[in-house]
Amino acid sequence: MRRSYQTAWLCAAAAMGWLAAPSTAAACDPRLSLSFEDAAPRDRLTLVNLSETPWLATDLQLDLAPSAGALVLDTAPGGPGTSLSGAVSGADLSAPPEVSDGATRLMLTLRDVAPGERSVVLLDLDQSGAAGFAPSVSAAALKGARAEATFRAASGRESVAKGVFGDRGAALLAPPACV
Repeated sequence: MRRSYQTAWLCAAAAMGWLAAPSTAAACDPRLSLSFEDAAPRDRLTLVNLSETPWLATDLQLDLAPSAGALVLDTAPGGPGTSLSGAVSGADLSAPPEVSDGATRLMLTLRDVAPGERSVVLLDLDQSGAAGFAPSVSAAALKGARAEATFRAASGRESVAKGVFGDRGAALLAPPACV
């Protein structure tokens, strides 16, 4: 009997508009878009915080191992990779990341990228294959690479958004429930 009163009260409250479902934007925040551009002398990874609520992007992890092009980070001359090489850098990195030449994983600590802000990370990705390494990387070579971003709210609460790169060199990172 008690359960039927609870159910009736919830139905009446919903009908009166007293109970509101969270908005889609809030439910699917935080979000980050990533897009890759092959360029010389270094490639560009552009990040845009698409969150509609005040989440700050604080960390970004890339896993290139599952990429279609078997991509590696070319950070030093003479190692894996070809042609030009370069350290990973960007104005919104709180410190230069420690990354080995030929690595397939990258962890970036960001300087709190706010909603609506964009940030560019410079890096050198090379594609490996049966014929060795290729200095030019197509957007399709990034397909399958994974990314994960950590966000922090003003309250200190953290949230994670994940995504996978498609064949156009872009990924949308969102909470697992929204993917």
